[in-house]
Amino acid sequence: MEDSTVHTIEADSSPEYHPSFTEGDIVIVANDKTHFAEDCKRLARGSKVFQDLLALPQPAWDIDGKDIKCSTTIKHGRSFEIDASAELTGYFLSFLGAKIPLLPPTSFTETAKLLYLCNKFDCIQEHTQLVRQRLQGESEGRQWELLNLASDMNDAKLCAMALRKMTKIDFIRGADSGGIAYSYSTVRVSKLASPSFRGHGREDFIT
Repeated sequence: MEDSTVHTIEADSSPEYHPSFTEGDIVIVANDKTHFAEDCKRLARGSKVFQDLLALPQPAWDIDGKDIKCSTTIKHGRSFEIDASAELTGYFLSFLGAKIPLLPPTSFTETAKLLYLCNKFDCIQEHTQLVRQRLQGESEGRQWELLNLASDMNDAKLCAMALRKMTKIDFIRGADSGGIAYSYSTVRVSKLASPSFRGHGREDFIT
């Protein structure tokens, strides 16, 4: 997991809250400064990062009201930034907190971002695998984008899913993806030969 997954930020004197996220003991701030108040215990259902936060000493709250945006708790509580739009942040927090995790309709690019967030927040395998499966389903004609994403994230399972969708000819010749021509000899895909991918050679996945 990457360092600096979340970090404490200065409180906004008049933050704008997402209407569906106004109560909770932590605040997540999207990259457009939209604030999301949420219960850390709920988010811990799908994220080891939030599970670890629960294990830390909790602050002594000075109110018991429900409307956190009107309180002073943010000033001495926990607020974290997340590199995602307000819409995607809402998707991600709902996904983490649900008893039965479900993904809303997303584009390939949005789903890829969700997978990065799963990686950053050390999501449990059930959640991460659901996002991988969604990506695989959205990758028709974009198998090399999916493989490149797997390489960037050092994700052997996603790599296997991408390779299974390719023929040997497709893999050897490479494919133009977003104006970038990839082949199995490129630097990015050379990560497939790294120790974390040993035992996952393309011969194991391509039929």
